[in-house]
Amino acid sequence: MNNAKISLADRVFDELEDALLDGKYHEGELLTENALSQKLGVSRTPIREAIGRLAQDGLIEETPRGALVLGVTEEDITVIYEIRARVEGYAARLFAEKADAEALASLRENVELQEFYSGRGAAASSGKLSSSFLDSSFHETIYENCGSRVLEGILTTLHKKVRRYRRASYEDPKRAEAATREHRAIYEAAAARDGELAEELVKRHVGNAKASIINNLRKNDGAK
Repeated sequence: MNNAKISLADRVFDELEDALLDGKYHEGELLTENALSQKLGVSRTPIREAIGRLAQDGLIEETPRGALVLGVTEEDITVIYEIRARVEGYAARLFAEKADAEALASLRENVELQEFYSGRGAAASSGKLSSSFLDSSFHETIYENCGSRVLEGILTTLHKKVRRYRRASYEDPKRAEAATREHRAIYEAAAARDGELAEELVKRHVGNAKASIINNLRKNDGAK
């Protein structure tokens, strides 16, 4: 029974986390246990557990009236991407130095898929061939095969926090094409086992991504 409860709580947490990260709940929206319980068809106990975990992750804030959805500010993006550039740059260095042939082949295949769609003037639009999915998969391949569980854990959390904004950034064809070229250069450095170059290229790539996301945030704020 305990395992069933844990499993249910995990499923509720995953569903709410995905909804928050995908922007299905808006900044300032108030979520109550009763409403979520009815919507998800579960008791309030797993809802309460999930809310506590989401609050610890900084996605919501618990208040006497319910769970307040928190947004991501330009300052948040700046800090997250500054951290990400340094940490993911180091992960890329380790990947270039340590990754096995299978991981390198996976990274190459990812880049080739991006180039396939980009070369036809249109990015893949949905599912596991969407531009944002391929982008996420590219970075996951690097940090999941860098040989450090610590770096993998840090980067998994950072990537989750900006998932929604990265997806929006890829709606700009110019940024999607530029990112694909940057991915190709990173792969080539890794394939050449040049850890120093791979680190520098990832730092530059993350910096360009940050600039694109902040530009989108400002445009959206200006449109309101």
